[in-house]
Amino acid sequence: MSTANQDNPLMSTVLGFKDQMVPIIGVDVWEHAYYLRYGPKRTSYLSAWWVVANWQQVESNYLSSLMKWPNQWATSSIGSSNMRG
Repeated sequence: MSTANQDNPLMSTVLGFKDQMVPIIGVDVWEHAYYLRYGPKRTSYLSAWWVVANWQQVESNYLSSLMKWPNQWATSSIGSSNMRG
């Protein structure tokens, strides 16, 4: 999904949720983030990014989100369809 500027797909204005949600992880894919080191090779940048991501923090963010919005995905048509695979 692509969003305008700094918007993220979990913002209430994008999904229509009553409460604004917060992403548990983010990656900057604008050219300023990778071009000096990787040139036009965004895929190489993203491959390296996966290695250095702080997965313990991502897990902590995820668990915190479950506590804050325990029923959000169960009642959302987007979340429920994604959870079923």
